[in-house]
Amino acid sequence: MLAPGQAKQTQTTQDRDLIVGAWSLSSDELRLKPSLSHLTQEHQALLLLAYRDHLDQRALSDATGLSLRTIGYKLPDARHALAAVLDRLALL
Repeated sequence: MLAPGQAKQTQTTQDRDLIVGAWSLSSDELRLKPSLSHLTQEHQALLLLAYRDHLDQRALSDATGLSLRTIGYKLPDARHALAAVLDRLALL
């Protein structure tokens, strides 16, 4: 049985792995770009800075002006939102 925090962490890890895999494939990148338009501008910016520009959380914090704690909450939310869009559009 999983501890309460483990289930969420497992889902977040799965979302991240799917998104990282999609970014690494150049043919999928073309299909991924329109999917980003379904996200908020904040989610788009966080994902692009994190995965396209390879910024870590501290660099994301510096680039966006958000605190590290806020980045820690918003980045997983952005990954989850993108995974949901990709799933809805049958791109996963």
